[in-house]
Amino acid sequence: MMLLIIAVLVVVVLLAIFFLSKTSGVVGAHLSRGSSLLLIGPMGSGKTSLFFRLTTPSEAQPLTVTSQSPNKGVLSIAEVKMPVEDLPGHDSQWPSSLERIGDAKGVVFMVNSTEKDLSGAGQKLYDILCNPTIKSRRTPVLIACNMSDLPGAKSTDDIESELLEDLRDRSEMKDTIEDFEGNIIVKSLTNAKDQSGGELFLFEHSPCPIKMERISVTKGEIGPIQDFCLKLGK
Repeated sequence: MMLLIIAVLVVVVLLAIFFLSKTSGVVGAHLSRGSSLLLIGPMGSGKTSLFFRLTTPSEAQPLTVTSQSPNKGVLSIAEVKMPVEDLPGHDSQWPSSLERIGDAKGVVFMVNSTEKDLSGAGQKLYDILCNPTIKSRRTPVLIACNMSDLPGAKSTDDIESELLEDLRDRSEMKDTIEDFEGNIIVKSLTNAKDQSGGELFLFEHSPCPIKMERISVTKGEIGPIQDFCLKLGK
């Protein structure tokens, strides 16, 4: 009888060890990120110019046109070397660009600070934040407000406000944005709580860390992006 009890206990312990090992493996895979820095955003935001700034050491930067296919290279900053991809922002190429999200170690989302209507940028940012891979891996996102040195450029506060308003306007937002514990976030467009008692949706409520910075690619003022890359490389 004693031998039978011992045998049962051994089986239970082995099953527990097997289950825990499988669970930890799934969690590790769930949170693991890709290897590349992805440059994403609407057309005209400066993605390709930034790509060459990051991958070409020469001071003379080439003239760029709207990309119809991804540009791939390697950036080298201090001790960090990392693959970088400039993904097309044209609407016809956008589905293909989204398919590359799975390889993201970090995302630089480019915005033209002089753009009057940011709804196009809002749609693409919405697609990124709702991507299951981005959410589950909590992939860091840097919103780079480019051309911030030009006359009429919006402040980061104004851009953040417009992007948040656009995100809140999208009907699926309540069903697709979750907090760090996986709970559905119900956020309101107004300064008051909505009828369901939900709080204002802010970028800090996103499951992935989001930061906004002002840059000027043409002037080479890309320090915040270089710092972002250094942190990704640690």
